[in-house]
Amino acid sequence: EYVWININAMPQFKEGETKPHQVYATFEDITKRRQQEKVRELTRRLLEIANLGRQLSPTLKEFVRVIRDYAGCDAVGIRVLDSEGNIPYQACEGFSREFYESESPLSIKLHHCMCINVIKGDADLSSPYYTEDGSFYMNRTTAFLATVSEEEKGSTRNVCNEHGYESVALVPIRLGDSILGLIHIADKRTDMVPLDLVNALEDAAPQIGLSIRRLWAEHELAEEKERLEVTMRSTGDGIIATDIQGKVVLLNRVAEATTGGTQKEALGRSIREVFCVIDERNRRPIP
Repeated sequence: EYVWININAMPQFKEGETKPHQVYATFEDITKRRQQEKVRELTRRLLEIANLGRQLSPTLKEFVRVIRDYAGCDAVGIRVLDSEGNIPYQACEGFSREFYESESPLSIKLHHCMCINVIKGDADLSSPYYTEDGSFYMNRTTAFLATVSEEEKGSTRNVCNEHGYESVALVPIRLGDSILGLIHIADKRTDMVPLDLVNALEDAAPQIGLSIRRLWAEHELAEEKERLEVTMRSTGDGIIATDIQGKVVLLNRVAEATTGGTQKEALGRSIREVFCVIDERNRRPIP
């Protein structure tokens, strides 16, 4: 563990001499301030990624890259809970392929491990290995498991330790009362996931949750729009759709034949430019 020290020194000179005969120095421990600066920078980077992300997979990969750089650990992954109860890694760095293939297919319905406990919110808050926010962290897995009987281990899988990971942290990705997934940090060295690191990730995790929820919603909206366009373009009626400013956003095939133009040509143009309706009584365009 590093300690940051700020040193201020002032040399003292005797009259007529160019070399100092003594130096007054002050030493200030700025470790906490440096840690706070790192947390602020982490939060800023994650917020930037959350705002700029347009697709889920590359956005989560960027989250993982930044978190791994911040934590300085061997491996980082993000699990996301799906509608079937599966919690695959949607993004990860540093894990071996063997570990990934073994651990990615976990299900909260079929398996028992700390990842499942954290995502289900089944934290034992009386345990020193859980935080008040429901994160699990341990810095010496081998030493801990040596004190636990096989009966006490039960059906818990302990795969992280089997792959040599001594330091493990599992931080829930919360959004309101829901847990959408978790951040998994692992390192083969001991004492690599201190409580300060876990707390910093707990503070940052809701930004990841907001990004996941937003990108899910945008994906669902895009799929719904695509289904609507397929329906509208296959109907026998001519349909022109506009936004609230009256700009064309869709022109189906029948409408293309009626207007004499294509949807590509019509998109973004005013409805009046694309389709002019004439009053049959006076033959004037209807505004």
